[in-house]
Amino acid sequence: MGTIRIIEFQPEYEKPVKDLIHLVLRSLGITNKYPEINRDTDLDYILEKYKDRGRFWLALKGKELIGTVAIEEKDNNIAKLKRMFVLPEFQGTGIGQKLFDTALNFTKNNGYKTLRLNTDKIMNRAHRFYEKNGFQKIGEDDKRLFYELDLTPNHNQE
Repeated sequence: MGTIRIIEFQPEYEKPVKDLIHLVLRSLGITNKYPEINRDTDLDYILEKYKDRGRFWLALKGKELIGTVAIEEKDNNIAKLKRMFVLPEFQGTGIGQKLFDTALNFTKNNGYKTLRLNTDKIMNRAHRFYEKNGFQKIGEDDKRLFYELDLTPNHNQE
């Protein structure tokens, strides 16, 4: 498949990031179902939103953007996994795991105790991925499922 690099966000990738995320959401029918998803303002301010104890990473094959993931600080103990997207043609190739591992290592190295996320109910493949990586479902609403991962060192993950 060629060399895949995970790098921190760089401003020249702002439009490709938006294009990739919206392409993946469209491929799942989510943007048609929930048009408000296109108004996520964090994508207009990535460097400001994901700084300090947050980060935004890109998966690149050569110079081609093929995936994204981000960590947002909620408080001193809780981080939120965000913007976990991989182009459909690269799903199932380990890119998502590589992105997730980068984000997970960052949260552990920055002293977070809990990692949370939410995902659309129709993203079944994502649900399986998160559960395989130790996340527990902690709730849901009409559109989303909410997951949590305990990062404390003594927590026994199955």
